[in-house]
Amino acid sequence: MTSAILKGEDIQLTLSKSEALVLFEWLSRNWEKMHWEDDKLFVDPAEKQLMIWLEGDVSRLLTEPFDSQYREILSKAYRDLVPVPEEWT
Repeated sequence: MTSAILKGEDIQLTLSKSEALVLFEWLSRNWEKMHWEDDKLFVDPAEKQLMIWLEGDVSRLLTEPFDSQYREILSKAYRDLVPVPEEWT
């Protein structure tokens, strides 16, 4: 489960492996879809830069995207977060 800790002026986020996989998939899929060129998505360039940094940071930590069973691993990660999608609101 995601947690956040305030340390001075920094906020430290902790993600489970499943959360990191889902975040990576969303960021990379949206990067591929529009190459983050639709600046209407962002109010300020800092928002876009943060998404680019997050995608890069998370991608360096994961080996699963290179696994031949990645789709199955990702499906399990989705279900770890939302066991019954039809009941999610």
